[in-house]
Amino acid sequence: MSRTRRTPFRRSRQAQLLVGLLSAASVVVLDFFIVLACLPAIEASLGASKAELQLVLAAYAIANASLLVVGGRLGDLFGRRRVLIWGLATFAAATAGCAFATSPMALIGFRVLQGLAGAMTQPQVLGLLSVNFEPAQRGRVFNLYAASLGCAGIVAQLIGGALVNHLPVDQGWRACFLLSLPLCVVAMFFSRTARDGPGSPRQKIDAVGALLLSAALTGVCAFLILGREQGWPGWSFSVLGIGLASAALLWGWQALGARTGDERIVPAGILGTGRFWLSLLMILAFYGGVASFYFVLALELRVGDGFQPIQVGLFFAWMAAWFVGTSSSTVVKLRLGDRWAAVGLCTLAAGHVLMLVPPILAPGFGRVVAVAISCALQGIGLGCLMGPLMANALSRVRRDQASVGGGIAATTQQIGNSLGIAAVGLAYFSGTEAETSVLRAVAYFLMLLVVLVLLLRAAVRGAARTEAIATPLQARQ
Repeated sequence: MSRTRRTPFRRSRQAQLLVGLLSAASVVVLDFFIVLACLPAIEASLGASKAELQLVLAAYAIANASLLVVGGRLGDLFGRRRVLIWGLATFAAATAGCAFATSPMALIGFRVLQGLAGAMTQPQVLGLLSVNFEPAQRGRVFNLYAASLGCAGIVAQLIGGALVNHLPVDQGWRACFLLSLPLCVVAMFFSRTARDGPGSPRQKIDAVGALLLSAALTGVCAFLILGREQGWPGWSFSVLGIGLASAALLWGWQALGARTGDERIVPAGILGTGRFWLSLLMILAFYGGVASFYFVLALELRVGDGFQPIQVGLFFAWMAAWFVGTSSSTVVKLRLGDRWAAVGLCTLAAGHVLMLVPPILAPGFGRVVAVAISCALQGIGLGCLMGPLMANALSRVRRDQASVGGGIAATTQQIGNSLGIAAVGLAYFSGTEAETSVLRAVAYFLMLLVVLVLLLRAAVRGAARTEAIATPLQARQ
């Protein structure tokens, strides 16, 4: 049994499929982070204003987050492999459009299309990973999924920075977009053998629910992303009000469907299990903490500590190396067993607490060593937690609802990112001293970790009670 676990991808078809699905997941992350390195070049090349540069980032994030559940529903209805290929082809076309854009508004429009294509792609990846790999394989599969996303984020910034620095201004940022095209081709080629798995028996889409859901998520994400960037202007609260009103209407629309038996954008019963709700709350708390802390850490290392951008990049690359090594390690998974949550949380918390020590130390070599050790501990903790959290959530979803379940989980992750950055951004930018700001950020993150521990504990206890009740009943039947 242990030998099978150590080599879960012996079949060539499974290995190729995994390469295709991880490439599809990575390309969506790659094109979000690579733009961060391109913004100064885009500003110089296209004459973009500060507001337009914000929209180059926000348009992608908002379009992606607002339609993830809709994209997942399309996969369950019309075939996950087919929708994945459509999404990748559309993403490639939109990426080419970004690379050859001649104005800021054209670039923003293609970024919206990229976000929509990514919303078609991401849920299918999660759904197909759940359908095409056995339960014994999924732990490692989702660890590799998390590792690939982390690699994509780091590689995007390193390669993006190199291209922008070494190519002429008008060519560097365009080359960054073109970098995604080969990855799209690889993803489409190797994903073509995926099995769709069971689908929804009713072949229709809930247009009203899709509109309300998109309006709700667009309003909330626009408020969190654009509102913070622009100092919370009055229009941002109006957008939030529209989003919350749409969410209330969606809740009523879902409840009506539950009474009448009509099909809805979120299938009846998928959110009805307490364990799935707990899993979503864990994802929300965890990613809210991750995004917020690393948003502040990047600023603090550069502004508060005076590290150069290349030094900050090396710290994050060092963290990513530990993250990838832990995420993809079968030995770590087998040794930890069910203790992955406790070990990951303790290691991650130790890394964050160590960030409080460097301000006491004299600047210089000791400071660098402390930050490096802290980053290594955080990378190990993230590697223990990220994959299993997503696998834990999707294990509660029926196979015929795998893609929409993946869409809901991915949406929760995106909202957690936005909530965390918005909340900690307020604390960080309102601080009068750098040390005070980072202390607030770390305290906020650790509070979220406490919530995560409590939710994990409740989920484990609930699962144990359910299994204890279900086993005797099944035995009698």
